[in-house]
Amino acid sequence: MTKGAHVKGDVTFRFLRELSQSLDIDQAMLRAGISKPQTRAILQEAARALRGSGSSQVGGQVGVDVLHLYTDGASRGNPGQAGAGVVIMNGGGEVVKRTGKYLGVTTNNVAEYEALILGLENASEMGGRTIAIFADSELMVKQVKGEYRVKNSGLVPLYRRVCTLLKGFEKYDITHIVRSKNGEADELANMAIDKASARHR
Repeated sequence: MTKGAHVKGDVTFRFLRELSQSLDIDQAMLRAGISKPQTRAILQEAARALRGSGSSQVGGQVGVDVLHLYTDGASRGNPGQAGAGVVIMNGGGEVVKRTGKYLGVTTNNVAEYEALILGLENASEMGGRTIAIFADSELMVKQVKGEYRVKNSGLVPLYRRVCTLLKGFEKYDITHIVRSKNGEADELANMAIDKASARHR
């Protein structure tokens, strides 16, 4: 093994160790002292290694039996023009799905649930069996966890739909994250609103 390969291996190990402990990619990058391009390269290399080792593949994509789902709903006015955004990553850290959906006029809480439903439907279609969900709606996350009751009658059917979809996975976890960690899903939700608004001008 060359010295360069050894150094690269140490950096990769440090980054993955930090990521496994914090589940915060920005913090893991900072502690490992690596940039975004380096992080992307590490994750892509890990995905290639998994593919080469014959790990589980669905539809030609490596590691989609374990998925990370980021969802966000946006409403301009609450109620107002609303959209849903979804980002799905596979077990190798690669983005396998980015999508957004215009929801018409509705509230922010409805948009958050619609985004989660959209994400779960897509994850299910991919064949995901274990799913880790990340959303910046503390209300929705706590309701799905059973920590808060769903009191709003408009959210009840959406909550039930989420519960039904979650039963289709062998394991799931849902975590509340700060909005700054959910930027891509938020951007997709707002892009869906912008595209719909442009069509109606």
